[in-house]
Amino acid sequence: MKFNTIFEPNLYSVIFDNNTDEFEKFLRFLTDATQLEVYFNENRNVLKYYNISIEDAIEKTLDLSIELYEYLKLNRNNLDKIFEPLKSFGGEYALHRMKFKSNWIRVYAIKIESKYFVITGGVIKQSNKMKEHIGTQKQLVNLSKVREYLLEQGIVDVDGFFELINEKNDDKKEF
Repeated sequence: MKFNTIFEPNLYSVIFDNNTDEFEKFLRFLTDATQLEVYFNENRNVLKYYNISIEDAIEKTLDLSIELYEYLKLNRNNLDKIFEPLKSFGGEYALHRMKFKSNWIRVYAIKIESKYFVITGGVIKQSNKMKEHIGTQKQLVNLSKVREYLLEQGIVDVDGFFELINEKNDDKKEF
């Protein structure tokens, strides 16, 4: 597991073993009209809550994706105010599971400590509870994987996280 910088020094994204940056992967999905059309055709139930056509949903999602990136960029030094704890995991002391929501878009992250977050993925939310939809279930798994990995590495604060990142970057250098 590796980590990619989104907005230094506060926001990062996880890179799982498949070498895919999860935040970048989610943004690519949100900005690909063809993928969105397939998604909304296969998951029409998300649209029943919004009373919106597939074409309008695609257009709205494309707009939301631009707003999402810009909003995160604008608030990169104020992430504590835009990410909120997941209700079912609010009692943890270290490495809180968090979410950011904008309309039907959700971005999930681990809060290392105040102002420092690692994005673990995102989804178009289609259900009231995360456990009720396959996309949000996958995000719960991602959150747990990253949290467990960080704890296994002894990471409970930002200093440890930065040491881990520097260590991983040193491993990539060739001499």
